[in-house]
Amino acid sequence: MSPKGKDVLALLTTRGGLPSSSIQEALKLSQPTVSRILSEIGDEIVVLGRGKSTQYAVAHAIGTFPAQQPLWHIDQSGA
Repeated sequence: MSPKGKDVLALLTTRGGLPSSSIQEALKLSQPTVSRILSEIGDEIVVLGRGKSTQYAVAHAIGTFPAQQPLWHIDQSGA
């Protein structure tokens, strides 16, 4: 991971979920740079929301399981 990627993870660890604009402002990075770093970080972050309301946060393990887990919806008929 790049030094800037580590900076983004450290920022999200200390400040919690943030929109891209706050990451840009805090680390003095351009929007394309932040987007590239977030893509590089991959499964270490969780993306919350969509569009302008999107926030990024550090993913945390669930017990001994990875932070990213599949989620299924099963209706009353079992489908």
